Amino acid sequence: MKCWIALPEITINTETAIRAASEAISEYPDYTINNLLNVSENIIFEVADNSGKKAVLRIHRPNYQTSLGILSELKWMAFLFAQGIQTPEPIKNRCGQYITPTTNNLHATMITWIDGESLHALHEKHPVDSPAIDKIYCRLGEVIADIHNATDSFEIPVAFERSSWDIKGFLGTNPLWGRFWENPVLTRGEKKFLLDLKSKLITRLEQFLDDGADYGLIHADVISENVLVADGYPIIIDYDDSGYGFRMYDLAVPIYRFYPFPSYTRLAELLKIGYQKNRSLSEKSWDLLNVFVLLRRLAMLGWVVPRKSPEEIAIKTRDNLRVIEALVEEISLD
Repeated sequence: MKCWIALPEITINTETAIRAASEAISEYPDYTINNLLNVSENIIFEVADNSGKKAVLRIHRPNYQTSLGILSELKWMAFLFAQGIQTPEPIKNRCGQYITPTTNNLHATMITWIDGESLHALHEKHPVDSPAIDKIYCRLGEVIADIHNATDSFEIPVAFERSSWDIKGFLGTNPLWGRFWENPVLTRGEKKFLLDLKSKLITRLEQFLDDGADYGLIHADVISENVLVADGYPIIIDYDDSGYGFRMYDLAVPIYRFYPFPSYTRLAELLKIGYQKNRSLSEKSWDLLNVFVLLRRLAMLGWVVPRKSPEEIAIKTRDNLRVIEALVEEISLD
């Protein structure tokens, strides 16, 4: 029998979010709501102050991060901004707080506006092997390195809470994005394959930690939708999934969708070149790139279930499984 351990509700009704935003904006007296910008896991509104300067108001999805978790995210972002990293800066409400609670136990936060075009949109305009895309990925590697470098000097506050993209976070009894091996689309044989794979990956990651893996706060979701490009310079936004984890994961996520296409190797090398301009990266770590791409693909098997329709779950699960099988063939895990 196929079963799935359901995650708590993690989406927001748009009407509810609009009411929450209307309530929250009163705590930012200089701001008014312009429009609803994006409906995703968080609900995003464009707002502007009295001078017309834009900002972003977020209504956070329920049952994902606690209020302390959200506050911790914003404190880290504020630190990065103060260190010269181009990233949204959190804006405090009239009481001097980063978080504005609303009815229905929702949380609102405000951050500065970043002008730019998403890397996702640029991929739709330019061939993946174009010089413009190449430059962005090289610079993106530099930016990721800059974030890791700055974070090394971040003094973690006493009250600080973020998820851990560690072995348990990916492969434990309750991974952060769900028990991927219990995805209801899987056959019994596929479930056994994934459980065996999970065991092998745990051994590999334990060895990586013993060998001195670079580990610390990471963004954990540097997908093309979370990269804005302004004048050819990539700016990473949306720290909602950030937490403690393997730094290599931040290099795997930007390119995981390109495996096994020919562009994967080139974009990976460009990321590496950019990263190594600003931070050291051992060959032993880089050799595990495909392992971290595999971890992302496994996580997506869990992520998709509470968020998509049954038809979409089936399609995305089959697509992920094909890539997972190809990665396992290439990676030596025995």
